[in-house]
Amino acid sequence: MRNFLRVLRLSWTYRTRLIISAVAALLASVCWSLNISAAYPILTVLTKGKSLLEWADDQIRHYEIEGSDAKRLERQDFLRKEKAELDANPKAPDRENTLRRNAAEQARLGKDQAEANEKAARYRWLRNTFIVHLPNSAFQTFGWIIFALVLGIAIKGIFEFIQESLVGVVVQRTLFDFRNQFFRRGLHQDFKQLGETGPAELMARMTNDVEQLGTGMKMLYGRVMLEPLKMVISLVCACAISGSSPSCSWWWWRWPCSP
Repeated sequence: MRNFLRVLRLSWTYRTRLIISAVAALLASVCWSLNISAAYPILTVLTKGKSLLEWADDQIRHYEIEGSDAKRLERQDFLRKEKAELDANPKAPDRENTLRRNAAEQARLGKDQAEANEKAARYRWLRNTFIVHLPNSAFQTFGWIIFALVLGIAIKGIFEFIQESLVGVVVQRTLFDFRNQFFRRGLHQDFKQLGETGPAELMARMTNDVEQLGTGMKMLYGRVMLEPLKMVISLVCACAISGSSPSCSWWWWRWPCSP
């Protein structure tokens, strides 16, 4: 473990390449999650027989209706009148509890209305920015989605290749530096100690043991860095597009959820 930590300290000399490889791993993870997310529009096209443009129009209408719900507006108007009456009558029975209940309900209704309007605006932006440029036919839309999926896989492969290449360069240069230190340290050893140890053990440590350290470094800077990023970003995308997940309403990305 001590030698492994020493090798990691040596690898910090090439931190620029490590940072670039981390960025490439992040971009590869984003492409990976977007490729998985492509299943949602594919299912929308196949199961509902609609183009993405028609689907976006349905979502916009749904949230516009939800944002201007007559019952909610009527309830909000009633709560405002109730609060005005309580403000004008300081001696009303159970006034404080009624005011607290009134304020909490107004806040909840206002939040629901704001979220519906925000989702409608987000779907409108998505429609006018991207979806409007797609074909109206469901079959052609499906073809474009497949093309984008293949392109995303190719881009992901490029980023993964960049990441693995940079990690390989860092590992090989670090092992080169480590072997040089090992060789210089061996030159300063006592002849008697070298005679007792023998060249076979020294060569085994310089080749096999160092290669094992390199394997550990490749695993650490490669898979151990890439796979957790894939998991986290895929989880974010899953929460963002899941219509049944309650986290969609407050998730930091705040992507619009289906009704």
